[in-house]
Amino acid sequence: MSGEIAFDESVNKILAALEPPVFPARDFPVTDFGAADGQDITSALQAAIQACHAAGGGRVVVAPGHYTSGPIHLRSRVCLHLEAGATISFPPEPARYLPVVRAFYEGNECLNYSPFVYACGAEHIAITGQGTLNGNGTDPVWAVDLVERNAQQGDAARLREMGEQQTPLAQRTFGGGHGLRPNMIQFIECRHILIEGVTLVDSPMWMLHPVLCDHVVVSGITIHNNVKNGDGFDPECCQWVWVKDCRFATRDDGIAVKSGRNVEGRERNVPTTDMVVERCVFDRAPEPALSRNGFAVGSEVSGGVARLYVRDCTIHSRLRGIFIKSNTERGGCLEELHFRDIQIDDPDQRGMAGSLVVGMHYGPENGEGRENGAYPPVFQSFSFERLHGSQAQHAFELRGVEKSLLRNVRLTDCVFEQIQEGTAVTRHLEGAIFDRVTINGQPWRADSLVATL
Repeated sequence: MSGEIAFDESVNKILAALEPPVFPARDFPVTDFGAADGQDITSALQAAIQACHAAGGGRVVVAPGHYTSGPIHLRSRVCLHLEAGATISFPPEPARYLPVVRAFYEGNECLNYSPFVYACGAEHIAITGQGTLNGNGTDPVWAVDLVERNAQQGDAARLREMGEQQTPLAQRTFGGGHGLRPNMIQFIECRHILIEGVTLVDSPMWMLHPVLCDHVVVSGITIHNNVKNGDGFDPECCQWVWVKDCRFATRDDGIAVKSGRNVEGRERNVPTTDMVVERCVFDRAPEPALSRNGFAVGSEVSGGVARLYVRDCTIHSRLRGIFIKSNTERGGCLEELHFRDIQIDDPDQRGMAGSLVVGMHYGPENGEGRENGAYPPVFQSFSFERLHGSQAQHAFELRGVEKSLLRNVRLTDCVFEQIQEGTAVTRHLEGAIFDRVTINGQPWRADSLVATL
């Protein structure tokens, strides 16, 4: 069986098993609950959501207009539907997102500000329509005050230490007076999720973050996030995920697949698996020089990632096109990651380091010794077929570590053009296959490995 046929059959198997949400055909217009254009509709939204849930489900419909809201907490069988011309803006007022709720921040569990749209333990939930959610994440309250407070008080570092020490959740309280910014959308332990059609703008932190969820469909959405740590979509410890026909213009990673950080992630031991991404565009950030990575796996992948299939995508002017990243404090097994028909370029001359970068040396843990930690990850069985990369410093970087070789990586029919240094960077590989790979028009062979860096 050819690799292409196997790829398609694996994708079809995942999509056949995926179960999108189902909703009764009934609507609950928020105007029936007192919502009006130009007003704060927090109470109206929650009343409509409660009525919809109590009736057995349906759509909570937001008509065209400009509204503000505090946190929106979805319930089972509720679809939040934003009609074209409807915008809900979340004010940059941290106290509005209290009391704290169970949340996740960069791979660790905590009690924190409520995400702007939130659900925990719900089934059959959705956000649909052609409207917009605006998180005002570039406002100084989020982008300056909390970031500086985070650096000053070390809240993120404290939470990471709590994760290492397995501190009980009740003792991990942040929120008011602390610097951990909320996500725009976070769903925890939810099943049968749909995010479709909407535009999402400027979350204070990661935009769309399902954790411990399964049967997740993200279709035809547009994400603009010009915020530090402003990832687009971060599925963490999730199964059966389908992302299609989306556009990501983010300052940080467009998509970053995750599964928990270090001790906490290893103890939970829930991988992200059975994920398909297709026909997506990863565009430059509003300031191209600040664009980070296009499609990422990691770095918080201590629970592992398996059976990921990415095809027919375009990546413009990112620091790295595809970036698979971890370090030797993480652990976890990454296997069966497959990419096909990916166009990667840098028309804005952002300064792309590499079209494809795979490495176990990412992050601040241990500083220069981060390749010598006690929990080296396993990277194995990756394939990259028909990648077309151009305008990067290196064509690709494939780097294992001495403790954990990068095993069974295959590049097939890959073309890299306008590569500044005309080379690739490789280190600690085993079983690598390079079949019809060219760099700047010249064939590249396994015996031309350049073991620098």
